[in-house]
Amino acid sequence: MEVFANKKPKFKLRHTHYILISIASAILFVGLLVLVFGTRTPTPHLVSIVDGHQPLDAPIEVHFDWPVSREVEVTITPTVFGTVSYGDAVVQDQLMRELTFTPEVTWLPDTTYEVSLKHVGSALPTFDGATEYSLTFTTPSVSTVTAVSPTADEPIRADTSWQVSLDRPLTDFSDMSFSLSPEMALDVAPTEDELGYTVTPQQKLSQGTVYTLTASRIDRRYVFGTADVAVQSDPVELFSEEYTVREAPGVESCVPLGDKVALNCPILGTI
Repeated sequence: MEVFANKKPKFKLRHTHYILISIASAILFVGLLVLVFGTRTPTPHLVSIVDGHQPLDAPIEVHFDWPVSREVEVTITPTVFGTVSYGDAVVQDQLMRELTFTPEVTWLPDTTYEVSLKHVGSALPTFDGATEYSLTFTTPSVSTVTAVSPTADEPIRADTSWQVSLDRPLTDFSDMSFSLSPEMALDVAPTEDELGYTVTPQQKLSQGTVYTLTASRIDRRYVFGTADVAVQSDPVELFSEEYTVREAPGVESCVPLGDKVALNCPILGTI
C-alpha cells in the first residue's frame, strides 16, 4: 500500500505539467494568430491593365490579396460615374476579394485616372483598422498623323495623290476626315497595314493654284457595353498644309518676232 501511495502524487504532478504546457502552447498560438492577422492589411491590385494601359471599353478590376468587407468607397478622378460590383465572395454578401467598377461611358483616351479606395476593411479585426489606397491607370492614345507625302517644299503635279501616315491604326473610337480647299471631292482609301490613307482628288488639280489639305480626327465615346454614341467631339485638326500646283507649260521666248519671216528662217522658242 505504501508503494501506490507514493506514485499517486507523481501522477498528479505530471498531469498538471501537461496542462500548463497545453495552456502555454494555446496562448502562443493565439498570439501568433493575432500577430499575423492583426497586422495584415489587404492590398489592392489593378488586374484589368493590358500592355500598360486600361482599355477604353473595359471596366477596371481590382483584386485584393486578402478578403475585405463590402464597405469600400470608390472615387475616380477625373470624375466618372458608374457602378460597383463584387466577385470571389468569401462570405455571401459580406466579404469579397474582387471589386469591379463599370463606367457609364467608355473612358477618355490618353488620360490618367486616379482610383481612391476608402474604408478598405480586413476580414478580421486589425490594429490599423480600415485603410485607404490610391491607384492610378492611363488609357491608350488615339491615332495621330506622323507624316504626309509629298511635302509642300516643291510644287506638286495636277494628278497628285497624298500618302498620310498614322502612328497607330484607327479604332472604333475615332474617325479620320480629309478636306481640300478650294473645295474638291476626295477619294480616301486606307492602306493595307491600316497605318495610313491614300487621299486622291476626284479630278485633276488646277495648275498654278494653291490648295490646302487638312486632316482631322473625330473622337467618340460610347454608352458602356453598347454601340450607342454617348459623346462625339468636334473635328480635331491634326494636319494642315498648303500645296502649289505646277504652272502649265508656256512659251518664254520666240525668235524671230514680227509679221514677216523668211521661208527658210529657223524659229527658236523657249518653253
